[in-house]
Amino acid sequence: MTDTKIKEQLHKKIEGLDATQLTEVYGLIENYFQDNVLSEEWDNLSVEIKLQIDSGINELDKGKGIPHEMVMKEIKSKYGIREN
Repeated sequence: MTDTKIKEQLHKKIEGLDATQLTEVYGLIENYFQDNVLSEEWDNLSVEIKLQIDSGINELDKGKGIPHEMVMKEIKSKYGIREN
């Protein structure tokens, strides 16, 4: 399939999306292009920072992290933030 045909097919598919689907597709496309930027940012981190990030990920993989819900509950309680 030629580049032109691919673009035409994509355009037709996008035209038929509802608002929610369009937002999802837009997010996918943005993430695709953002991936290159994130890779460059990772490459610019110091070795020490990369090691710290990897260490944190390994701890989470071993179940040593605190679930997000629990952290948020503690913060809301500490600062008197009410649930909606």
